[in-house]
Amino acid sequence: MEHTWSRDNSKSQIDDIWTSYLILLDISEPKLSTSDESTKSDHKILSIEWNTRISLKTGRKKQSKRKIYMYDRVTTDDWTKFSDDLIKKMKEL
Repeated sequence: MEHTWSRDNSKSQIDDIWTSYLILLDISEPKLSTSDESTKSDHKILSIEWNTRISLKTGRKKQSKRKIYMYDRVTTDDWTKFSDDLIKKMKEL
């Protein structure tokens, strides 16, 4: 096993990666690459492809319809009917 970190005479490696078997069905061979160019770190970059077969694609959710009240077009008769209907519904409670 290749070391994932080293400095002078010291070295270490990742021993285990824990995951649930329910979400992990297939993984690729781990690959180590140096981070000299990207992060200038003394740690190597561990790359693994995790094939969980879980779809992350979420379709566009339909927005619920909404009512738009145009109060400037409401007549006195409309307000009277609305008021009467509201009183009737409240009495039914």
